[in-house]
Amino acid sequence: MAKMIQDLKRNGTIEKPYIGLPLGKINPKIIEIDKSADSFVSKITTPWFVICEKSYKQFGYSTYLDLYYPEEDSDDDYIEGFYLLSLLDPLVTPLFKFVPNATDNLNYGIDKLRFTSKVTKNDILRLACSIKSIRSKPSAKVVKVYCVMELYGREKPAFVTDWLIYLLYQ
Repeated sequence: MAKMIQDLKRNGTIEKPYIGLPLGKINPKIIEIDKSADSFVSKITTPWFVICEKSYKQFGYSTYLDLYYPEEDSDDDYIEGFYLLSLLDPLVTPLFKFVPNATDNLNYGIDKLRFTSKVTKNDILRLACSIKSIRSKPSAKVVKVYCVMELYGREKPAFVTDWLIYLLYQ
């Protein structure tokens, strides 16, 4: 993988991807929550990154996947789809700053989730998001964020989904 990253940098195609999540490297987009969702059509992306093997293994332990899929039985380097899905919160949260600030931002659900490509430990990824809609509820707003986990050099993404974020105002 190191050679692949060097080639990509030399070609000017991509800057060096982060190992693990690019936390602290994202400038949030300000979203004025009371405006029409039509003003949020632009896409915002994280920097490119690769999966941190230590974090991925911790996910396996904490979800008991290591008991069902022992490492010695596996001859592939595939990344579990639900691990990729678990990255939504830490990747989306720094992308957007909703104003006015909500007292709580809650996970409200997932719509239309599809895992569309296999992902390996050597793949380079980034998350691309756009606000799809904002719906009013009593003392709250529900923001639908269209999320695509892109794979560098591949046409099909790792997954696509609509993530619902519940902004509570009390």
